[in-house]
Amino acid sequence: MADGIGDRLAQLRNLRGLAVKELAALSGVAYSDLVALENGARRNPAPDVVRRLAEYFNTTGEYLLAGESPSAAALRAGFFRHHDAMEQGARQALKFAPIQSRVAAVLHFLEGSYPTVFGRNRVAAHLGYTPGALDDVLRGNAPLESPPLRLLAALSGLGLDFFIRGDFFGGVAPEERSIGPERLSEYYQVVLEAAVAGISPGALRRAVQILSIREEEEYGCRST
Repeated sequence: MADGIGDRLAQLRNLRGLAVKELAALSGVAYSDLVALENGARRNPAPDVVRRLAEYFNTTGEYLLAGESPSAAALRAGFFRHHDAMEQGARQALKFAPIQSRVAAVLHFLEGSYPTVFGRNRVAAHLGYTPGALDDVLRGNAPLESPPLRLLAALSGLGLDFFIRGDFFGGVAPEERSIGPERLSEYYQVVLEAAVAGISPGALRRAVQILSIREEEEYGCRST
């Protein structure tokens, strides 16, 4: 495991496929400072250097300096910045994509900003998967169960509302909390399609209620 700022810096740089000179140009940190940090000649960089590197890699100074795990609040704020930096089309595509796509986006952010803390194997184990099983879920070859999704929501500080429907602030209604993520994803997809067709979510719900009442009257049982 990486145990120094030079190791963590080199790992972050390599994850992005950057040469040291490229990182210097992009981050505003002098090339000589980066070389000194990575080869261990300098272990206590100036605060401004730490700040610039943390901002560029969308991580925290505490992680760069000491490998400390970030708080859920720091992860949430970091993902907000990562999300805001995406092109508008990419943000829209992520919002309307299946749940697995948002899970994959968050895992990519965690691993890319905190590789020694949130490497794929470690996060998979935290969620109760083997790396292979997690890959199957992300590819849609296996169901995404509710407990791992809730664990990832708590870990990242993002909340179920983002994972289920791509909404950072809308919240999840109490009656939705007992429903599995795949069924909720299907429900919201139908709501979105209705909205595109000019049908409000409220009208759609009323139509479902009317159909349920009629079915109960005709067959003596409420639809499930």
